Amino acid sequence: VSYHIRRIAFASIRGHRVTNVADKSEFRLSRVYAEGWNAARQIHLEEGKTVLNPYLTEPERTRWSEGFAKVAD
Repeated sequence: VSYHIRRIAFASIRGHRVTNVADKSEFRLSRVYAEGWNAARQIHLEEGKTVLNPYLTEPERTRWSEGFAKVAD
């Protein structure tokens, strides 16, 4: 049995569907957003702490900044 077939079988057993590249990318960006949100939350909890956006390229940089800004809303 090929790796691909085993992966599909395992995913269906666990109740997950195999996602395409776009879904994986969107999930990864959602985690980047959450990292920004968590960083901003930590700043509010710890006075005097400074955090810089760790991402230098798009779209990660923007998503991190969006998450960071959401805490201020």
